[in-house]
Amino acid sequence: MTPIAARRGSINWRRAYFLALLVVIGVIVVMRMDSMGSGSVDVAHHYALAFRIAEQWQLLPGDPTLGEMNVYPRLSHILAAIIGALFQSTFLGIQLVVLVALALIWYGVVRLLGAVGGATAAVAVSVLAALALLNAVTLGLQMHGAELIGNFFYAQLVGQAGMMLALVAAVAVEPRYGRLPSYLVLVAAVAVLTSVHLLGALILLACLCVLCALDVLTQQGSARWRQLAPAVLCVGTALASVLFNPSFAAMRSIAENNGDLFMPFLPNRAAMLGLCALVLAGAVLTLRHWQRRRGQAGSTALKYLGALGAATALLCLVQVAVLYLKLGSDYAVKKYAFGLMTLLFTYVALGIGLLAARWRLAPTPPVALQYCLELAALAILFLTVSSWPTALDTSNVVAAERQIIALRNVAMAQPADGKANLIIDLHGQTRMVNYMFSIAIAHTPRDIAGTDLLLADDIVDFNRYTNIIASSQASRFSRAKCAANPGASMLVLDAGCLKEAVQHARTCSGTFDFSAAARLDPAMMRGFGDAEPTARWTAGKRAVFTCAAGGTAMAHLYLTPFLHELHKQQRLGVLVDGKPVAIADFKLGDSGRAIDFSLPRVAPGSKLEIALDIPDAIAPKALGLSGDERLLGFAVKSISFD
Repeated sequence: MTPIAARRGSINWRRAYFLALLVVIGVIVVMRMDSMGSGSVDVAHHYALAFRIAEQWQLLPGDPTLGEMNVYPRLSHILAAIIGALFQSTFLGIQLVVLVALALIWYGVVRLLGAVGGATAAVAVSVLAALALLNAVTLGLQMHGAELIGNFFYAQLVGQAGMMLALVAAVAVEPRYGRLPSYLVLVAAVAVLTSVHLLGALILLACLCVLCALDVLTQQGSARWRQLAPAVLCVGTALASVLFNPSFAAMRSIAENNGDLFMPFLPNRAAMLGLCALVLAGAVLTLRHWQRRRGQAGSTALKYLGALGAATALLCLVQVAVLYLKLGSDYAVKKYAFGLMTLLFTYVALGIGLLAARWRLAPTPPVALQYCLELAALAILFLTVSSWPTALDTSNVVAAERQIIALRNVAMAQPADGKANLIIDLHGQTRMVNYMFSIAIAHTPRDIAGTDLLLADDIVDFNRYTNIIASSQASRFSRAKCAANPGASMLVLDAGCLKEAVQHARTCSGTFDFSAAARLDPAMMRGFGDAEPTARWTAGKRAVFTCAAGGTAMAHLYLTPFLHELHKQQRLGVLVDGKPVAIADFKLGDSGRAIDFSLPRVAPGSKLEIALDIPDAIAPKALGLSGDERLLGFAVKSISFD
């Protein structure tokens, strides 16, 4: 084959590779699109910022629905807003950006390994995929992708994706056009990424510093001085783009907050320091191999892989050091763990690839096969790290989002001065989703939405609100005749009307049905499980029912004990406002019955607390009957007052 024909063939394979890459990313993203791995309040805050951008395409200063998101870097949220506008769902926009960003992170890792070339690349990408699979079924170490489980580091993940794409671009540019153009790619990326998330920008800046230092120190004589000036200029420009970006000060302030980030294999600073040391050792070994192969095909990728590990580990070590100056937080340190763990796996795979090539254990594959290996590894890595338990069903959330927006635009009046609207009791959704839609769509101030929806899961003060939106199928308020649109699947309820209805409904009078059909107000109960078709199980050693005194003198509690050949007794003590009023002892063979007890005379409207003490409550799992870990005592059917 002539050189020209070979070059044309290479170009064709490269085009085919990138077309196939788009197809692979599209397929794997669609496979994971309906599952979000986090139900964290971070989802709500990122969604609110993206929704507000999509709604107004500008932000008003001091928006009470956004809190610290008023000053948060918002480039990734603008991207989600644009994509969300195309699909008529900001939530779907965020989910798509998240999944594509995760795919691009792993594409970057695989492509950097692939750029090493030869048998080394083929073995390394294959080993990396195998290690990820092995890790998923054994240790479960948290690589990239774990940022989206529990916590929801949306902007950080997007920033990391941008960083990896910049490194891939720089590796492609340097052999063709020289070091300075590759530096300029990184400088431009640092400037952009600062408006996405500070972590990715700082790591890329540190990587640029390491690269410049390597290039200067490996030159001799006058060539070193000629290399120094552009290196200093590039680093200085990149540093200035970070320091003078308003996002820098905002993210520094946010980094002072010590949030909750559970890392089971990195429980303390010593473990983080150990991880940094391992990654730094891998980076040094990679750079030593680069030095021996300088000028050969694939050596540029080795340099960038080594520089990335050194930059990430050194930045993390600096972050640990400043903790002793009372700056930053352990939370900020742990955020480096996902990238460090990914790099550790990458260096292990690269080391195995280098040894395999050195010992000639694997042949150099054809270009087409190498590209196929990379695409297969990308798919395996993405699907492995994104196999999280579903915290939020995307299609269900999107359906609720669209329905609420349509309802808000048609049936919900603007709140009166000093008041707000609220969204609660959405069918099949968590309290976080109620909160998310309230602050974003209904413009509920974060302070009252957080108190009512996240903490209390109840409306503490109806006087704060004008309208309440709730699903008729799931709402505790569905029976109140307060809806502006009765009969609809999602109701717009008058808050003033609801206040009176709820006060009446919580009075100790009549019968309270504990079955699923009754939709009993959860604010009246503690220590109970979910409602079932005919009753609700107590779930612990104590369960409490609270209502407002209504002048009644007697109460009747209808319940059935949990008994078995292996657990033949259930004792029950009933207390009202802490004073014993009844006791009962159930033996094997006893069926359900009513427990009658008198109520104290108190002023109408005073709170009555009826407590059930259940010392013999036990989990079916402890008896070997099932996997149910709830401490079951009694299935409560109803309580009535007369």
